[in-house]
Amino acid sequence: MSANRRLAVGLAAALVFAGWWNIVGQLFVPYLINSAYRGESFSVFNRMIEGQDVFPVSHYLSRWQEVYRWISVYALFLLPFATSASLLWRSPTFEDFLNRALMPSKRVVETELLATVGITRVRLVYGLVTVFLLFSMWDLITDREHWPFSQYAMYSYVQRDRSLTMLQLFGITAGEPKRIPLFEFQYIQPFDQSRLRGALAGMNAQPNRVQLLTDALRDCWARYEKLRLAGRHDGPPLQGMELDRLFWQLDPWARNVDRPERSETLLTVTQY
Repeated sequence: MSANRRLAVGLAAALVFAGWWNIVGQLFVPYLINSAYRGESFSVFNRMIEGQDVFPVSHYLSRWQEVYRWISVYALFLLPFATSASLLWRSPTFEDFLNRALMPSKRVVETELLATVGITRVRLVYGLVTVFLLFSMWDLITDREHWPFSQYAMYSYVQRDRSLTMLQLFGITAGEPKRIPLFEFQYIQPFDQSRLRGALAGMNAQPNRVQLLTDALRDCWARYEKLRLAGRHDGPPLQGMELDRLFWQLDPWARNVDRPERSETLLTVTQY
């Protein structure tokens, strides 16, 4: 096949792929999201959307549009390189170079590998690598985590505005009531602050959030008092627990670290 014909075939394939991607991204996936949001799609897709009481369907559609735009941008930049590589790979000169320079070495390596470990073990290794790649890609696409596969949650969220929203647990002291933030490990052990906030945030996103958070706050309160009576910390006795959502506008010098702009009380419990 001549170079011009290969180029024409490559451009035609790129156009077909672009049309297919546009149909999938703008028609099929939004339809699938709307169906899954209503619980009318396949169960595997319905389970991907579990925050109907927190987020409208437009939230999920906007997230998909962001993913769709980034994939399209990357594909647009990579397409010329992929086309050039394909033309280079299929050129007779390059094929002749590979045959003369690399193929003998490749055959030697394959022969030595098979003689050392055997074809069954080689296939087993290839199979395990394929399984790990497929399951890891599934978690990356669905933005969920199924140990030992991960979507690397630390890197899957982009902070685009100069603000911070955070959950904070407060104790309400007995006697003259006042709120004290429960930051220290000695008050909330065996949790630390980051683990406790993550657990509370996960409960707050569930349909039965009120019951889950009520049980969680009562448990934290009971452990606080048990540790206090055992002399494990010197905190005051409590008559209640409160969970707040705090809001900050980020300051470059962190001068407002202990002064959030506003707070919103999510739940208060007064008995455990």
